[in-house]
Amino acid sequence: MTKLATSLRRAAWVLAGFACLAASSPAWAQETSPSQQTKLDEVVRQAVAEGRSVRAIVRFTDEAARKRGAGMVSHRGGHVRRAFNAVGALCIDVDAATADALAADSGTVSVSIDAQVHSSATGAMWASQSSGADAPRQNLQRGGRSISVAVIDSGVRPHADLPAARIRKFVDFVNGRTAPYDDFGHGTHVAGIVAGSGAASLFLEDPYVGAAPDVDVVALKVLDRTGAGRTSDVLAALEWVAANHTTYNIRVVNLSLGHPVFEPAASDPLVQAAEALARRGIVVVASAGNLGIDWRDGFPGSGGITSPANGPSVIAVGAVDNKGTHARGDDSVPGYSSRGPTRFDLLVKPDLVASAHHVVSLAAPESYLFEKFPGLHVNPQPGAVTQYMTLSGTSMAAPLVAGTAALILDANPRLTAATVRAVLEFTAQQLPDTNLLTQGAGSVNAQGAVRLAGLIKPGTEVGQIWLQSRN
Repeated sequence: MTKLATSLRRAAWVLAGFACLAASSPAWAQETSPSQQTKLDEVVRQAVAEGRSVRAIVRFTDEAARKRGAGMVSHRGGHVRRAFNAVGALCIDVDAATADALAADSGTVSVSIDAQVHSSATGAMWASQSSGADAPRQNLQRGGRSISVAVIDSGVRPHADLPAARIRKFVDFVNGRTAPYDDFGHGTHVAGIVAGSGAASLFLEDPYVGAAPDVDVVALKVLDRTGAGRTSDVLAALEWVAANHTTYNIRVVNLSLGHPVFEPAASDPLVQAAEALARRGIVVVASAGNLGIDWRDGFPGSGGITSPANGPSVIAVGAVDNKGTHARGDDSVPGYSSRGPTRFDLLVKPDLVASAHHVVSLAAPESYLFEKFPGLHVNPQPGAVTQYMTLSGTSMAAPLVAGTAALILDANPRLTAATVRAVLEFTAQQLPDTNLLTQGAGSVNAQGAVRLAGLIKPGTEVGQIWLQSRN
């Protein structure tokens, strides 16, 4: 191992420690008050400089400051769209002068663009399956029963592999509909990687089964028919999880979406909302992004991790190409998978990588992806209704890790979110000839993670042995 690799590895462990410490911070607390200029993220700052109106998310130090900010917006002819209590914020439409005036107020923490978010998937034309996802189910008899995973995406269409009875709740932040649906198709595919039972492909020697086929899904729709959405809708979904996680036993959240990083993690409202869930003990998993290729030269480049995956307590997952085999010896990280360090904060990311290239999962007939890209269809029974499709991207990697996290919690329900992350990273298997800023701790090892989780004694006093005997 080179000196650079050694130092990066040490940095990763230090950062992991800071991520655990962050769990005790109050949601609205800020270490320092940034200057007026640095309160504006780079997109809002440019809009103000050019005199353009903006749709922004403004965070405040306390409720009094938020009320004062709302009054300023209304008085100046702006519009308050929505309030977010978990991060002390307002989503607003204002002109440049009002955005500047808000930044000048001592009670304003940050003014961030209400950025468009997009799914982190790309089309692929060959079928494959995930390395190691079925080992815990077959060898350790774990499926995630009684646990719910919140899939914040484009919705979920009921499927033979994921019937409506296993979709415990559906909330539509885009169109306000109440029955589960998915007009883009991405969310259904992602949910299948987490929780698909393989019912429609059991006749195959190797059925298309998700990582945790016994978990329930809470589907929160924030992406529209084209796979695009607003940060404010994702914030609303995260806040919904914060308010309802006990009711539905939501232990894991999957975010196969994101936007480019425009500011440090400490002022990014999407990151802070995700961090707030982590402080509640919920495991938050996010796709690292598909910005691994530097557009200037066409080669893999650094700094492409997207928000909210750049959050210290968020498990950022990059992609692995498993070459269509279950053996790990030929695995590699494809060029599109975003590399670290994170922009502004220079954190070591991604945290893990997982199989994500040419992955077969559930199709949503009549959805945008299904109708526009018939080449992605996978039909193991010619002439039958198409039940599956194949996609690639870090969107597919995150749900494999989210499902594995659910299996870990099935094996040991008392583990904290920080411990789940530590187990995932400790048991990950490093890929050869791949640096830390490309693969993080390594490729997720579901069987090893679940086995280790079952040996941990959560109530052990400091200084005592915290692993149970294998006997």
